[in-house]
Amino acid sequence: MGQVLTLAPKSQHKFLMGYFSSVNPSKCIAAELRGLASNPTVLSPSNPDRGVVLLSRYVDNIYITVVDVPLHVISNLVKFLDIFLSALYELPLKWETSPEGYVTWCEASIHMIKDSPKLLMKGVKWQPLYHASRLEGDFELWDRWVDASSSNVEFALKSRVPTLIGKVATLCSSTEARMINLRSIVMGFGYKGYKWRWWWRPLVNTLTRCGFQDCANLQTIKRWFSLGEGMRLPRGGIG
Repeated sequence: MGQVLTLAPKSQHKFLMGYFSSVNPSKCIAAELRGLASNPTVLSPSNPDRGVVLLSRYVDNIYITVVDVPLHVISNLVKFLDIFLSALYELPLKWETSPEGYVTWCEASIHMIKDSPKLLMKGVKWQPLYHASRLEGDFELWDRWVDASSSNVEFALKSRVPTLIGKVATLCSSTEARMINLRSIVMGFGYKGYKWRWWWRPLVNTLTRCGFQDCANLQTIKRWFSLGEGMRLPRGGIG
């Protein structure tokens, strides 16, 4: 919009500001999709108004959500979005699809469990707290953390732990989801071989500040930490 205003006469600035402020991105994308669906090379859906495509950007990632779009339109829709986004950002795009069963959205992930959406932190698998016969490690999440052998690990964790625990407390759809988040983080500390003095006090302080101090049960935390330690070598589940 800034480029448009720069090139436009000052007399049109007020009109253009009002015009762009009133634009509804969702309706614009839906209108483009309807035009795509009416292409004679594509079978028209029975209700072209039902398809919606939502776009959002977080850091350097673009998140695309497709709702009620006919399957026969998807391939053409992907081509359209590729052209549109490449022209918008003038950069080559790398497409990544979410694994079956959940979708990543910014710093969170939405899991469909028995047709009921469950919100967790990004990188955390939905594994119930109880009645789980086998736990899998969230290695993709943990492997991004600083190594215990790093010279600045203690300093890094002073800021990293409160950030992680803040996500634990907020990126969840239920008390169980919050505890699953916390379990993954503590297991990750064990997996990485972090010393307790590096993370225990920041963890308790942040949970207390968020009003979830009851989550910091010492025996439970110790058990989760030990589970993570057991996943270090070789990688595998805990029966």
